[in-house]
Amino acid sequence: MPSPSQAGFLACCILWATRPDPASLLPAATVATTIATTKAEIASALFYYAAGTAIAGDQDRALNLITEARTLDPAHSPAWINELAEIGQHHHGVLQLIPGLTTPSGSTQGISPEEPADDGN
Repeated sequence: MPSPSQAGFLACCILWATRPDPASLLPAATVATTIATTKAEIASALFYYAAGTAIAGDQDRALNLITEARTLDPAHSPAWINELAEIGQHHHGVLQLIPGLTTPSGSTQGISPEEPADDGN
């Protein structure tokens, strides 16, 4: 369970993530990371940092962050998928993070949309 100060930051993060201008999300996630005291708290902060990074357009870095969050707290993945769906209603870029939470651990299949298709040549 997050500490009271950590819980407050994390509660604000979802609000900031769904705003039309989520400029406060990355700084809040950074603060949440610095006050985290458990792996679960760090994972949650990384999740919001990944969402903010995806909103900012750096999908590769965001995917790395979401993968790191999943590694720290794999049991939280279903809740994060729901949160990404909620955030994605406002910022479509975060939806590309869902495969990072659903692809079997250690697998890269389906994660990189930039990989060119094999056309048989």
